[in-house]
Amino acid sequence: MTRVTPFAGKANPAPPYGGLVPPLYAVYRQNHSCKSKTRIMKQLGSLVFTLLFITCQAVAQEKQDEHLLDGTSMNYYYETGNAVHIKFEQGVAEWEWIAGPWKGSVGREKYRSRKIGDKMYLVNFLEEGPSTFVTLVFNFNQNVMWSSVLLLPQTENEQVWFDGGIIEQLVLKEN
Repeated sequence: MTRVTPFAGKANPAPPYGGLVPPLYAVYRQNHSCKSKTRIMKQLGSLVFTLLFITCQAVAQEKQDEHLLDGTSMNYYYETGNAVHIKFEQGVAEWEWIAGPWKGSVGREKYRSRKIGDKMYLVNFLEEGPSTFVTLVFNFNQNVMWSSVLLLPQTENEQVWFDGGIIEQLVLKEN
C-alpha cells in the first residue's frame, strides 16, 4: 500500500503501524535526529575549542621560549678573571669583553631564552662566522651565572669552555 503525500507529489511507502504514524513515534524520530545533530555540533565545538586552546598554548610557549630578557643588562665575571658586559634588546644579545685576553672584543647575535625557575633563565645563541655555540644560565636570585661554550667546532682550534661566575651591575627586566 502506498500513500500519496499532497505536498511532495510522490508516492511513499506506508508508514509503520498500519498507515497511521503515532504522534509519539513522529516526535521521537524528530527529536532523535535533533539529538544526533546537537551531539555532533557539541563534539565539533569541543574539537574547535581544543584546537584553539592548543594553538594559543603554542603561541604562548613560543613567546616563553624567546626574548624574555629584552631590556636586561649586566656584567658577569668569570672565576678565571675574564669578564663580559652583556645586554639584551629586541631579540639580540650584545656583549663586550671588559676583562681578560679578549678585552675590547664585541659581538652581537640573535638569542633565545627560557625561564627555568624564579628569576632563572637559560639563554643560547650561535655566533655566526666561526660558528661558536653559547649557552648561558643566569640565576638572578643569587647573582651567579654559568656558561657552556663550544668554540670553533670541528676545526683544529676547537675548544670547550665550561665556567661560572658572578653577576654585578644587573638591570633586570623580565618579560
